[in-house]
Amino acid sequence: MKDIKGLIEELKQSPVFNMSLSSKELFHSNFLAWIIKKYPNLFIDELSENYDIDKNTSIRDLKREVNNTDIKIQLPEKEIVIENKVKSVPDEKQLKKYKGNDNKNLYLLLSFIKPSFNVEEIGWKFISYNKLAKLLKNISENIINNEYDKLLLDDYISVILNIDSIVKYFDITQRNSTFDFYSHEKYGYLKDIRFHDFAIKSVMSQLSELIYTKLKSYFIDDKIIIGSWYDADSHPKSTIIIQTSYSNGKGILHIEYVCKKNVLIGIMIDGNNYNQYVTIINGNYTDRIQKARYLRDNNLWFNFNSNIEKSKMRNEFNKYAPNMSYKYAHIPNDIEIIKLIDIIKRDIENAIKINDI
Repeated sequence: MKDIKGLIEELKQSPVFNMSLSSKELFHSNFLAWIIKKYPNLFIDELSENYDIDKNTSIRDLKREVNNTDIKIQLPEKEIVIENKVKSVPDEKQLKKYKGNDNKNLYLLLSFIKPSFNVEEIGWKFISYNKLAKLLKNISENIINNEYDKLLLDDYISVILNIDSIVKYFDITQRNSTFDFYSHEKYGYLKDIRFHDFAIKSVMSQLSELIYTKLKSYFIDDKIIIGSWYDADSHPKSTIIIQTSYSNGKGILHIEYVCKKNVLIGIMIDGNNYNQYVTIINGNYTDRIQKARYLRDNNLWFNFNSNIEKSKMRNEFNKYAPNMSYKYAHIPNDIEIIKLIDIIKRDIENAIKINDI
């Protein structure tokens, strides 16, 4: 594999990549739509090799941005719906909403980032950009008498393969991987091409999946949800919820335990900060502070592992949004991911022991 600096230098030299920077997701969807429209038969040939599509069918129409979906292809017998995720993480709730109860059509999720949930369970098929590159390469090899289109397509294939290789540099599933996402020089390289947010979203998605797998193996009797925000009607007492987001250049990861309706005890990884919090939905400030003090004074919560660097706080508790009180510590850059996940597991164990507050 090329080093990350070399991959980025190649991207900088590509006219296709530089054009994509103005609107990454729109650009990739528009480029793919152009290829499909220009070479519909070649596209169908390739798709029919892997999916339930008649090789002899034809494309009647292709539309962009219809009912929130990126690409909709009309065949005589069915539709192909493509949801394209370039810089955002696949969202299970969003995909369920887009598909609804439709079992007739083919739903394809295209993304550089592997989803943290099983897309086939909700009626979608996943296509990585690496797999797309192979499909497009076969199309390119069959383009005859149009050197311009072939050159454009080959450049595009090179771009998405380089981006896919960059994603692999942020693979935290490898043994001895450490929490050095923000300090590592490769993060600085990605800032130069405005792809640092993409890398952090990828890392947060992987971390949420690793945490989910760990918790699932220990807390068999508890319901563990990944990729969803708390909802009082859907998430009863004893539910563990894992969710990621991205804000102000930082990845944010929530792991929270539903102590009772509208009362959550949780962990929030916010950049390099490790926060322990209590959230009271629709509660007043006095009630929230009293509960936070009760947890702290009885050594039930707000106890940080010795591998996490405790931070001096000016306030008794910090506030995040109107419902959350928290204390925080600092995550060392050299802490191994496996050790961080063990700390999270221990904290969730402690949260589960809190029967009522």
